[in-house]
Amino acid sequence: MRWRDIAITYVLAFVVSVAVIAALVVMKGPREPRMDEITYFKIVHDLNEHGVFTDGPFAKPGDELKPGRFLAPVYPGILHLISMVDSRLAAAVACHAKRRGQTVCPNKFGSIHLLQVLTGGTQAFFVFLIALLLSQSIVVAWLTLTIVLASGEFSYYSWVFLTENTAFFGFYGFLLAIVVGLKSGRTWAYALAGIAIAFTALTRPSFALLIYATAIALLLLSVFAKNLAPRVRFVHVAAFAMMAGLVLAPWMIRNWLQFGDPALTSGYGPLILAFRVSYNAMTLSEWAIAWIYWLPDFGDSLAKALFAPEQYERLGFRHPQSYFLQGHTVASEAASHAQDSAGQVDYLLDNYVFNQLGKHTLVSIPITLRGLWVGKYLAILGLLLLYPTGRLLAKRGMLVPFLAVVGALFFMTILHGFVTINIPRYNTPLIALYAFVVAYMVVHWLTEARLQRRESSVRQRASDQPN
Repeated sequence: MRWRDIAITYVLAFVVSVAVIAALVVMKGPREPRMDEITYFKIVHDLNEHGVFTDGPFAKPGDELKPGRFLAPVYPGILHLISMVDSRLAAAVACHAKRRGQTVCPNKFGSIHLLQVLTGGTQAFFVFLIALLLSQSIVVAWLTLTIVLASGEFSYYSWVFLTENTAFFGFYGFLLAIVVGLKSGRTWAYALAGIAIAFTALTRPSFALLIYATAIALLLLSVFAKNLAPRVRFVHVAAFAMMAGLVLAPWMIRNWLQFGDPALTSGYGPLILAFRVSYNAMTLSEWAIAWIYWLPDFGDSLAKALFAPEQYERLGFRHPQSYFLQGHTVASEAASHAQDSAGQVDYLLDNYVFNQLGKHTLVSIPITLRGLWVGKYLAILGLLLLYPTGRLLAKRGMLVPFLAVVGALFFMTILHGFVTINIPRYNTPLIALYAFVVAYMVVHWLTEARLQRRESSVRQRASDQPN
Protein backbone atom coordinates (compact mmCIF):
# COMPACT_ATOMS: atom_id res chain seq x y z
CA MET A 1 0.00 0.00 0.00
CA ARG A 2 1.13 3.55 -0.72
CA TRP A 3 1.52 6.00 2.16
CA ARG A 4 -1.57 7.90 1.03
CA ASP A 5 -3.65 4.71 1.03
CA ILE A 6 -2.29 3.79 4.45
CA ALA A 7 -3.16 7.21 5.85
CA ILE A 8 -6.69 6.99 4.43
CA THR A 9 -7.12 3.51 5.94
CA TYR A 10 -5.96 4.68 9.35
CA VAL A 11 -8.18 7.76 9.34
CA LEU A 12 -11.17 5.71 8.20
CA ALA A 13 -10.61 3.10 10.93
CA PHE A 14 -10.42 5.81 13.60
CA VAL A 15 -13.48 7.65 12.31
CA VAL A 16 -15.52 4.45 12.10
CA SER A 17 -14.49 3.51 15.65
CA VAL A 18 -15.49 6.88 17.09
CA ALA A 19 -18.70 7.08 15.05
CA VAL A 20 -19.92 3.60 16.06
CA ILE A 21 -19.15 4.15 19.74
CA ALA A 22 -20.76 7.61 19.68
CA ALA A 23 -23.89 6.21 18.05
CA LEU A 24 -24.18 3.42 20.62
CA VAL A 25 -23.68 5.84 23.52
CA VAL A 26 -26.37 8.17 22.14
CA MET A 27 -28.73 5.22 21.70
CA LYS A 28 -28.25 4.25 25.34
CA GLY A 29 -29.33 7.73 26.41
CA PRO A 30 -28.64 9.61 29.67
CA ARG A 31 -28.03 7.74 32.89
CA GLU A 32 -27.79 8.22 36.64
CA PRO A 33 -24.31 7.61 38.08
CA ARG A 34 -24.21 5.09 40.91
CA MET A 35 -21.96 3.12 43.27
CA ASP A 36 -18.30 3.40 42.19
CA GLU A 37 -19.11 6.34 39.94
CA ILE A 38 -20.36 8.38 42.91
CA THR A 39 -17.11 7.53 44.71
CA TYR A 40 -15.09 9.15 41.93
CA PHE A 41 -17.42 12.14 41.85
CA LYS A 42 -16.87 12.76 45.56
CA ILE A 43 -13.12 12.86 45.05
CA VAL A 44 -13.55 15.14 42.02
CA HIS A 45 -15.80 17.44 44.06
CA ASP A 46 -13.15 17.73 46.77
CA LEU A 47 -10.61 18.63 44.10
CA ASN A 48 -12.98 21.19 42.60
CA GLU A 49 -13.92 22.83 45.89
CA HIS A 50 -10.82 22.43 48.03
CA GLY A 51 -7.97 21.57 45.68
CA VAL A 52 -7.24 18.39 47.66
CA PHE A 53 -7.14 14.81 46.37
CA THR A 54 -8.93 13.06 49.23
CA ASP A 55 -10.07 9.53 50.02
CA GLY A 56 -13.64 10.59 49.27
CA PRO A 57 -16.17 8.31 50.98
CA PHE A 58 -13.33 6.10 52.25
CA ALA A 59 -11.87 8.85 54.45
CA LYS A 60 -11.91 8.25 58.18
CA PRO A 61 -14.18 10.51 60.30
CA GLY A 62 -12.46 13.85 60.76
CA ASP A 63 -10.11 13.25 57.80
CA GLU A 64 -12.61 14.03 55.04
CA LEU A 65 -10.59 16.93 53.62
CA LYS A 66 -7.12 15.57 54.27
CA PRO A 67 -4.94 14.35 51.37
CA GLY A 68 -5.60 10.74 50.50
CA ARG A 69 -4.58 7.95 48.14
CA PHE A 70 -7.19 5.26 48.57
CA LEU A 71 -7.73 5.49 44.82
CA ALA A 72 -5.25 6.26 42.06
CA PRO A 73 -5.22 9.79 40.61
CA VAL A 74 -5.68 9.66 36.84
CA TYR A 75 -9.42 9.23 36.33
CA PRO A 76 -10.60 11.61 39.09
CA GLY A 77 -7.88 14.03 37.99
CA ILE A 78 -9.11 14.07 34.40
CA LEU A 79 -12.72 14.62 35.49
CA HIS A 80 -11.49 17.48 37.66
CA LEU A 81 -9.70 19.12 34.74
CA ILE A 82 -12.81 18.86 32.55
CA SER A 83 -15.05 20.29 35.27
CA MET A 84 -12.72 23.28 35.59
CA VAL A 85 -13.79 24.41 32.11
CA ASP A 86 -17.32 22.99 32.17
CA SER A 87 -19.35 24.63 34.93
CA ARG A 88 -22.41 22.48 34.18
CA LEU A 89 -20.35 19.34 34.76
CA ALA A 90 -18.92 20.77 37.99
CA ALA A 91 -22.45 21.47 39.24
CA ALA A 92 -23.65 17.98 38.31
CA VAL A 93 -20.64 16.37 40.02
CA ALA A 94 -21.20 18.45 43.16
CA CYS A 95 -24.89 17.52 43.31
CA HIS A 96 -24.30 13.79 42.89
CA ALA A 97 -21.38 13.84 45.32
CA LYS A 98 -23.57 15.40 48.04
CA ARG A 99 -26.82 13.75 47.01
CA ARG A 100 -29.14 12.63 49.78
CA GLY A 101 -32.45 10.80 49.52
CA GLN A 102 -34.65 11.82 46.61
CA THR A 103 -32.59 14.81 45.52
CA VAL A 104 -32.85 15.31 41.77
CA CYS A 105 -29.47 16.14 40.21
CA PRO A 106 -28.69 17.39 36.71
CA ASN A 107 -27.08 14.87 34.39
CA LYS A 108 -24.92 17.31 32.47
CA PHE A 109 -22.19 14.84 31.55
CA GLY A 110 -21.87 15.61 27.86
CA SER A 111 -18.24 16.73 28.11
CA ILE A 112 -17.23 13.51 29.87
CA HIS A 113 -19.07 11.40 27.33
CA LEU A 114 -17.42 13.31 24.49
CA LEU A 115 -13.96 12.63 25.89
CA GLN A 116 -14.76 9.01 26.64
CA VAL A 117 -16.17 8.42 23.17
CA LEU A 118 -12.93 9.78 21.73
CA THR A 119 -10.77 7.67 24.05
CA GLY A 120 -12.97 4.61 23.41
CA GLY A 121 -12.62 5.13 19.68
CA THR A 122 -8.88 5.48 20.09
CA GLN A 123 -8.75 2.23 22.04
CA ALA A 124 -10.60 0.43 19.24
CA PHE A 125 -8.23 2.04 16.73
CA PHE A 126 -5.27 0.73 18.75
CA VAL A 127 -6.75 -2.76 18.49
CA PHE A 128 -7.10 -2.28 14.73
CA LEU A 129 -3.40 -1.35 14.49
CA ILE A 130 -2.31 -4.28 16.65
CA ALA A 131 -4.29 -6.68 14.46
CA LEU A 132 -2.81 -5.13 11.32
CA LEU A 133 0.76 -5.34 12.62
CA LEU A 134 0.40 -8.95 13.73
CA SER A 135 -1.42 -10.26 10.68
CA GLN A 136 -0.18 -7.92 7.92
CA SER A 137 -3.73 -8.22 6.60
CA ILE A 138 -6.10 -5.29 6.24
CA VAL A 139 -9.00 -7.76 6.08
CA VAL A 140 -8.06 -9.28 9.43
CA ALA A 141 -7.66 -5.82 10.94
CA TRP A 142 -11.11 -4.67 9.78
CA LEU A 143 -12.76 -7.91 10.89
CA THR A 144 -11.09 -7.60 14.30
CA LEU A 145 -12.34 -4.03 14.62
CA THR A 146 -15.84 -5.10 13.61
CA ILE A 147 -15.92 -7.80 16.29
CA VAL A 148 -14.67 -5.55 19.10
CA LEU A 149 -17.13 -2.81 18.21
CA ALA A 150 -19.97 -5.32 17.94
CA SER A 151 -19.13 -6.68 21.40
CA GLY A 152 -20.38 -3.43 22.93
CA GLU A 153 -17.60 -3.30 25.52
CA PHE A 154 -16.00 -0.12 24.15
CA SER A 155 -19.29 1.77 23.94
CA TYR A 156 -20.36 0.57 27.39
CA TYR A 157 -17.34 2.02 29.15
CA SER A 158 -17.65 5.24 27.15
CA TRP A 159 -21.17 5.48 28.58
CA VAL A 160 -20.33 4.93 32.26
CA PHE A 161 -18.00 6.85 34.58
CA LEU A 162 -15.46 4.23 35.60
CA THR A 163 -11.67 3.99 35.65
CA GLU A 164 -11.75 1.45 32.82
CA ASN A 165 -11.92 4.42 30.45
CA THR A 166 -8.39 5.55 31.25
CA ALA A 167 -6.95 2.22 32.37
CA PHE A 168 -7.80 0.43 29.14
CA PHE A 169 -6.71 3.41 27.05
CA GLY A 170 -3.25 3.11 28.58
CA PHE A 171 -3.19 -0.68 28.40
CA TYR A 172 -4.12 -0.89 24.72
CA GLY A 173 -1.54 1.81 24.03
CA PHE A 174 1.05 -0.26 25.89
CA LEU A 175 0.22 -3.40 23.88
CA LEU A 176 0.46 -1.48 20.61
CA ALA A 177 3.80 0.09 21.54
CA ILE A 178 5.27 -3.27 22.58
CA VAL A 179 4.22 -4.86 19.28
CA VAL A 180 5.74 -1.95 17.35
CA GLY A 181 8.94 -2.24 19.39
CA LEU A 182 9.31 -5.97 18.88
CA LYS A 183 8.67 -5.64 15.15
CA SER A 184 10.82 -2.59 14.44
CA GLY A 185 13.40 -2.47 17.22
CA ARG A 186 12.66 1.25 17.71
CA THR A 187 13.70 2.61 21.09
CA TRP A 188 10.93 5.22 21.05
CA ALA A 189 8.32 2.46 20.91
CA TYR A 190 9.57 0.99 24.19
CA ALA A 191 9.66 4.47 25.71
CA LEU A 192 6.02 4.96 24.73
CA ALA A 193 5.20 1.55 26.18
CA GLY A 194 6.68 2.67 29.49
CA ILE A 195 4.66 5.88 29.45
CA ALA A 196 1.45 4.03 28.58
CA ILE A 197 1.71 1.31 31.23
CA ALA A 198 2.68 3.83 33.92
CA PHE A 199 -0.37 5.89 32.98
CA THR A 200 -2.40 2.70 33.36
CA ALA A 201 -0.87 2.01 36.78
CA LEU A 202 -1.85 5.50 37.91
CA THR A 203 -5.42 4.48 37.12
CA ARG A 204 -5.30 0.87 38.29
CA PRO A 205 -2.26 0.27 40.56
CA SER A 206 -2.31 -3.49 39.95
CA PHE A 207 -0.83 -2.76 36.51
CA ALA A 208 2.34 -1.56 38.22
CA LEU A 209 3.34 -5.21 38.54
CA LEU A 210 3.19 -5.49 34.77
CA ILE A 211 5.92 -2.85 34.59
CA TYR A 212 8.27 -5.15 36.50
CA ALA A 213 7.17 -8.22 34.52
CA THR A 214 7.70 -6.44 31.20
CA ALA A 215 11.12 -5.12 32.17
CA ILE A 216 12.22 -8.59 33.26
CA ALA A 217 10.84 -10.21 30.09
CA LEU A 218 12.59 -7.66 27.84
CA LEU A 219 15.84 -8.12 29.75
CA LEU A 220 15.66 -11.90 29.38
CA LEU A 221 14.93 -11.56 25.67
CA SER A 222 17.87 -9.21 25.18
CA VAL A 223 20.29 -11.52 26.99
CA PHE A 224 19.14 -15.10 26.46
CA ALA A 225 16.78 -15.16 23.48
CA LYS A 226 18.48 -13.27 20.68
CA ASN A 227 17.35 -15.89 18.17
CA LEU A 228 13.73 -15.30 19.12
CA ALA A 229 13.91 -11.51 19.42
CA PRO A 230 17.08 -10.25 17.75
CA ARG A 231 15.93 -6.62 17.81
CA VAL A 232 15.53 -6.43 21.60
CA ARG A 233 18.49 -4.69 23.25
CA PHE A 234 19.32 -3.49 26.74
CA VAL A 235 18.73 0.12 25.68
CA HIS A 236 15.08 -0.82 25.09
CA VAL A 237 14.75 -2.12 28.64
CA ALA A 238 16.32 1.08 29.94
CA ALA A 239 14.04 3.31 27.85
CA PHE A 240 10.95 1.42 28.98
CA ALA A 241 11.86 1.49 32.68
CA MET A 242 13.06 5.09 32.68
CA MET A 243 9.92 6.50 31.05
CA ALA A 244 7.65 4.45 33.29
CA GLY A 245 9.54 5.75 36.32
CA LEU A 246 9.30 9.35 35.15
CA VAL A 247 5.54 9.13 34.75
CA LEU A 248 5.08 7.52 38.17
CA ALA A 249 7.53 9.79 39.97
CA PRO A 250 5.35 12.89 40.67
CA TRP A 251 2.59 10.88 42.36
CA MET A 252 5.09 8.74 44.27
CA ILE A 253 6.98 11.81 45.47
CA ARG A 254 3.71 13.42 46.54
CA ASN A 255 2.84 10.30 48.55
CA TRP A 256 6.30 10.14 50.10
CA LEU A 257 6.01 13.74 51.28
CA GLN A 258 2.43 13.31 52.50
CA PHE A 259 2.49 9.81 53.96
CA GLY A 260 6.11 8.78 54.34
CA ASP A 261 6.20 6.13 51.61
CA PRO A 262 5.86 6.13 47.80
CA ALA A 263 3.09 3.52 47.48
CA LEU A 264 0.64 4.40 44.70
CA THR A 265 -2.42 3.72 46.86
CA SER A 266 -3.24 2.77 50.43
CA GLY A 267 -6.36 1.08 51.77
CA TYR A 268 -7.75 -0.28 48.52
CA GLY A 269 -5.33 -3.22 48.36
CA PRO A 270 -6.31 -4.93 51.65
CA LEU A 271 -10.02 -4.48 50.88
CA ILE A 272 -9.71 -6.19 47.50
CA LEU A 273 -7.48 -8.94 48.92
CA ALA A 274 -9.93 -9.56 51.78
CA PHE A 275 -12.73 -10.26 49.31
CA ARG A 276 -10.47 -12.64 47.39
CA VAL A 277 -9.16 -14.68 50.32
CA SER A 278 -12.67 -15.21 51.68
CA TYR A 279 -13.12 -17.68 48.80
CA ASN A 280 -10.38 -19.86 50.27
CA ALA A 281 -12.98 -21.21 52.69
CA MET A 282 -14.86 -23.02 49.91
CA THR A 283 -15.26 -26.78 50.20
CA LEU A 284 -13.85 -29.29 47.73
CA SER A 285 -17.31 -29.86 46.20
CA GLU A 286 -17.87 -26.10 45.85
CA TRP A 287 -14.46 -25.79 44.21
CA ALA A 288 -15.39 -28.46 41.68
CA ILE A 289 -18.81 -26.92 41.00
CA ALA A 290 -17.23 -23.47 40.58
CA TRP A 291 -15.66 -24.66 37.31
CA ILE A 292 -19.21 -25.06 35.99
CA TYR A 293 -21.00 -22.29 37.89
CA TRP A 294 -18.60 -19.59 36.65
CA LEU A 295 -18.74 -20.60 33.00
CA PRO A 296 -20.04 -17.75 30.83
CA ASP A 297 -23.76 -17.22 30.35
CA PHE A 298 -25.04 -20.75 30.95
CA GLY A 299 -22.76 -21.79 33.83
CA ASP A 300 -24.96 -20.83 36.76
CA SER A 301 -28.07 -22.27 35.09
CA LEU A 302 -26.28 -25.54 34.40
CA ALA A 303 -25.05 -25.76 37.98
CA LYS A 304 -28.58 -25.13 39.26
CA ALA A 305 -29.87 -27.94 37.05
CA LEU A 306 -27.23 -30.40 38.26
CA PHE A 307 -26.74 -29.64 41.96
CA ALA A 308 -28.67 -28.79 45.11
CA PRO A 309 -28.76 -25.08 46.05
CA GLU A 310 -26.59 -25.51 49.14
CA GLN A 311 -23.80 -26.82 46.89
CA TYR A 312 -23.44 -23.70 44.76
CA GLU A 313 -25.33 -20.74 46.28
CA ARG A 314 -22.32 -19.41 48.20
CA LEU A 315 -20.46 -19.03 44.89
CA GLY A 316 -22.78 -16.23 43.81
CA PHE A 317 -22.89 -12.63 44.96
CA ARG A 318 -26.31 -12.23 46.59
CA HIS A 319 -26.70 -15.09 49.05
CA PRO A 320 -26.26 -13.81 52.65
CA GLN A 321 -23.53 -16.38 53.28
CA SER A 322 -21.80 -15.97 49.92
CA TYR A 323 -18.03 -15.89 49.93
CA PHE A 324 -18.21 -12.50 48.27
CA LEU A 325 -20.17 -10.96 51.16
CA GLN A 326 -17.93 -12.73 53.67
CA GLY A 327 -15.19 -10.49 52.34
CA HIS A 328 -16.58 -7.68 54.50
CA THR A 329 -16.01 -9.81 57.60
CA VAL A 330 -12.45 -10.66 56.57
CA ALA A 331 -11.71 -7.00 55.84
CA SER A 332 -13.00 -5.97 59.29
CA GLU A 333 -10.87 -8.70 60.87
CA ALA A 334 -7.75 -7.41 59.13
CA ALA A 335 -8.57 -3.83 60.14
CA SER A 336 -8.87 -4.90 63.78
CA HIS A 337 -5.35 -6.34 63.70
CA ALA A 338 -3.58 -3.49 61.91
CA GLN A 339 -4.33 0.20 61.44
CA ASP A 340 -2.32 0.81 58.30
CA SER A 341 -2.83 -0.65 54.85
CA ALA A 342 0.53 -2.45 54.71
CA GLY A 343 -0.13 -4.13 58.06
CA GLN A 344 -3.55 -5.32 56.91
CA VAL A 345 -2.11 -6.79 53.73
CA ASP A 346 0.58 -8.57 55.78
CA TYR A 347 -2.08 -9.95 58.10
CA LEU A 348 -4.15 -11.29 55.22
CA LEU A 349 -1.14 -12.79 53.49
CA ASP A 350 0.11 -14.46 56.67
CA ASN A 351 -3.26 -15.83 57.78
CA TYR A 352 -5.09 -16.53 54.54
CA VAL A 353 -2.47 -17.08 51.84
CA PHE A 354 0.99 -18.21 52.99
CA ASN A 355 -0.32 -20.60 55.65
CA GLN A 356 -2.48 -22.33 53.01
CA LEU A 357 -0.65 -21.49 49.81
CA GLY A 358 -1.64 -24.73 48.12
CA LYS A 359 -5.34 -24.16 48.65
CA HIS A 360 -5.07 -20.48 47.73
CA THR A 361 -3.45 -21.51 44.46
CA LEU A 362 -6.07 -24.16 43.72
CA VAL A 363 -8.93 -21.77 44.45
CA SER A 364 -7.25 -19.18 42.24
CA ILE A 365 -7.56 -21.48 39.21
CA PRO A 366 -11.38 -21.35 38.77
CA ILE A 367 -11.36 -17.70 39.85
CA THR A 368 -8.79 -16.99 37.14
CA LEU A 369 -10.92 -18.87 34.61
CA ARG A 370 -13.94 -16.79 35.63
CA GLY A 371 -12.04 -13.69 34.56
CA LEU A 372 -11.31 -15.14 31.11
CA TRP A 373 -14.94 -15.15 29.99
CA VAL A 374 -14.99 -11.64 28.52
CA GLY A 375 -17.42 -11.66 25.64
CA LYS A 376 -18.91 -14.97 26.81
CA TYR A 377 -19.08 -17.30 23.78
CA LEU A 378 -16.50 -15.21 21.95
CA ALA A 379 -14.12 -16.01 24.81
CA ILE A 380 -14.69 -19.75 24.42
CA LEU A 381 -14.03 -19.56 20.69
CA GLY A 382 -11.05 -17.27 21.18
CA LEU A 383 -9.37 -19.56 23.70
CA LEU A 384 -9.85 -22.56 21.42
CA LEU A 385 -8.21 -20.70 18.53
CA LEU A 386 -5.20 -19.33 20.43
CA TYR A 387 -2.94 -22.27 19.65
CA PRO A 388 -3.65 -22.58 15.89
CA THR A 389 -3.28 -18.81 15.55
CA GLY A 390 0.08 -18.94 17.32
CA ARG A 391 1.28 -21.73 15.02
CA LEU A 392 0.38 -19.79 11.89
CA LEU A 393 1.95 -16.57 13.18
CA ALA A 394 5.12 -18.47 14.13
CA LYS A 395 5.53 -19.50 10.48
CA ARG A 396 5.45 -15.81 9.56
CA GLY A 397 7.95 -14.77 12.22
CA MET A 398 5.32 -13.01 14.35
CA LEU A 399 5.22 -15.39 17.31
CA VAL A 400 7.12 -13.17 19.78
CA PRO A 401 4.94 -10.05 19.28
CA PHE A 402 1.83 -12.25 19.49
CA LEU A 403 3.07 -13.89 22.69
CA ALA A 404 3.85 -10.46 24.12
CA VAL A 405 0.18 -9.51 23.74
CA VAL A 406 -1.02 -12.86 25.06
CA GLY A 407 1.48 -12.78 27.91
CA ALA A 408 0.55 -9.28 29.10
CA LEU A 409 -3.17 -10.03 29.01
CA PHE A 410 -2.86 -13.39 30.75
CA PHE A 411 -0.40 -12.03 33.31
CA MET A 412 -3.00 -9.53 34.46
CA THR A 413 -5.79 -12.13 34.41
CA ILE A 414 -3.77 -14.56 36.54
CA LEU A 415 -2.76 -11.75 38.90
CA HIS A 416 -6.39 -10.75 39.30
CA GLY A 417 -7.26 -14.37 39.99
CA PHE A 418 -4.76 -14.52 42.85
CA VAL A 419 -5.56 -11.22 44.55
CA THR A 420 -9.11 -10.19 43.49
CA ILE A 421 -12.50 -11.77 42.88
CA ASN A 422 -11.62 -11.45 39.18
CA ILE A 423 -14.96 -10.78 37.53
CA PRO A 424 -14.69 -10.60 33.71
CA ARG A 425 -14.96 -6.79 33.79
CA TYR A 426 -11.42 -6.60 35.22
CA ASN A 427 -10.06 -8.30 32.10
CA THR A 428 -12.07 -6.56 29.38
CA PRO A 429 -8.97 -6.03 27.15
CA LEU A 430 -9.04 -9.78 26.48
CA ILE A 431 -11.84 -8.99 24.04
CA ALA A 432 -9.20 -7.62 21.66
CA LEU A 433 -7.24 -10.88 21.72
CA TYR A 434 -10.32 -13.03 21.20
CA ALA A 435 -11.51 -10.83 18.35
CA PHE A 436 -8.12 -10.98 16.68
CA VAL A 437 -7.66 -14.76 16.81
CA VAL A 438 -11.20 -15.36 15.57
CA ALA A 439 -10.74 -12.85 12.72
CA TYR A 440 -7.32 -14.28 11.85
CA MET A 441 -8.51 -17.87 11.69
CA VAL A 442 -11.72 -17.02 9.79
CA VAL A 443 -9.71 -15.17 7.13
CA HIS A 444 -7.18 -18.00 7.04
CA TRP A 445 -9.87 -20.64 6.55
CA LEU A 446 -11.63 -18.62 3.86
CA THR A 447 -8.33 -18.06 2.05
CA GLU A 448 -7.47 -21.75 2.24
CA ALA A 449 -10.92 -22.70 0.97
CA ARG A 450 -10.58 -20.28 -1.96
CA LEU A 451 -7.16 -21.66 -2.85
CA GLN A 452 -8.44 -25.21 -2.69
CA ARG A 453 -11.35 -24.34 -4.99
CA ARG A 454 -8.95 -22.67 -7.40
CA GLU A 455 -6.60 -25.66 -7.40
CA SER A 456 -9.52 -28.00 -7.85
CA SER A 457 -10.76 -25.92 -10.76
CA VAL A 458 -7.31 -25.97 -12.39
CA ARG A 459 -7.05 -29.74 -11.97
CA GLN A 460 -10.53 -30.16 -13.39
CA ARG A 461 -9.71 -28.08 -16.45
CA ALA A 462 -6.47 -30.02 -16.93
CA SER A 463 -8.31 -33.34 -16.77
CA ASP A 464 -10.83 -32.10 -19.34
CA GLN A 465 -8.12 -31.35 -21.88
CA PRO A 466 -7.83 -33.99 -24.67
CA ASN A 467 -4.70 -36.14 -24.59
